[in-house]
Amino acid sequence: MISVQTVTGSSFYTRYRDFFCFNKNLIIAGVCSLIIAAIITEYYDVNHNGRSNIILMTFVSFLTEYAVETPIFVALFYHDIKRRYTDPSNGKKDQRRIRNDIKRLFTAYSISDAVYFVAQIFLEIYLLQNSSLEAYQAAVYSSIMAWAIYFVIMNIVIKTKKF
Repeated sequence: MISVQTVTGSSFYTRYRDFFCFNKNLIIAGVCSLIIAAIITEYYDVNHNGRSNIILMTFVSFLTEYAVETPIFVALFYHDIKRRYTDPSNGKKDQRRIRNDIKRLFTAYSISDAVYFVAQIFLEIYLLQNSSLEAYQAAVYSSIMAWAIYFVIMNIVIKTKKF
């Protein structure tokens, strides 16, 4: 009975391997961007009197997250799925499949990033104006809340696009 569960679990992982890798890469890239954005936001607040221009500080935080998260995710994602694009019979890359997957991923990223942008900006501004949180705390809390929304939207779009 144990071996049946192991085989079932193994086939389950094999079946959804790309999905697990995709989400693992989202999480790793998200955590890296969250840490860097919190550091940059606090630095901006301390050295540029960030509380005098909350909107600018919020955009700095968002752009930092985006600049860190996107390249990390793309590199990890490509590393995990590059085998999907190679034809095992001749070893050549399937350019049509690569183009189609890039379009799907771009669509999913565009929709999710738009939602993330709106949620993160408004949440961080709200937290900075209506709480006694430090700048880095507001950046972390708003990013986590917006990222939860982003994660759900990204997975829904990926599932509907049959990636």
